[in-house]
Amino acid sequence: MKTLSLFITSLVLTAPLLAQTVKQGDPNVIASNEFHSPMVVETTFAPADPALWKSDDWTPDKPRPWKKGEFTTAEYYDLGKYSCDGLSIRDGSNNGTWHSGLVMSLKEQAGKLHITINAHVTNPGYVHDKSVTATLRGP
Repeated sequence: MKTLSLFITSLVLTAPLLAQTVKQGDPNVIASNEFHSPMVVETTFAPADPALWKSDDWTPDKPRPWKKGEFTTAEYYDLGKYSCDGLSIRDGSNNGTWHSGLVMSLKEQAGKLHITINAHVTNPGYVHDKSVTATLRGP
């Protein structure tokens, strides 16, 4: 199993979304949890709501509250159950469990808040894709 990591170090969003949706980019295709490119994910912007924050190694089996450093959300963890052309937004996989593929951290410098987003995309080993494009945008 291979994990590709995407590092995006700046992002500006104005308001959080209220619910998570994952849909096929082509409206003519009916999808389940397996999608073909493009896959569109709409989810909350967790830095806007600290009540959502969980430890970066949070899983449903081992729920851990956020204390400091990187954080994730239960909703970000759930993104791991979807795949696009065989690739999943999750950090590893072992017997049906994984760690969240979307982890964030905040840092304040000179009165400005800097958000670091770390996205892990897991390749189960049979997908030959060598690159992944992730586009993040606000509402």
